[in-house]
Amino acid sequence: MDDMGGESYRYACWNLPNEIDNTPNLIVYGGVYEKAQERYKFENGGYVYYVGNGFIDANRYVEVWKDNKLLLRDLPSK
Repeated sequence: MDDMGGESYRYACWNLPNEIDNTPNLIVYGGVYEKAQERYKFENGGYVYYVGNGFIDANRYVEVWKDNKLLLRDLPSK
């Protein structure tokens, strides 16, 4: 997650086993912060990505949706 200024955000992710030092496998620009849900929302090619940004681990997550179906929910590892 990167703040691009002007209330616009960028989401980047890496497929395993790649690490943050490698080029991201996916970059999505134009995300918005949904304050009421404490999450960022990104849309790309029919997919919707949500990145939870709450203060507790239960509210930190990444979700991937397509056609209103949840494809992935990933929680932070401890």
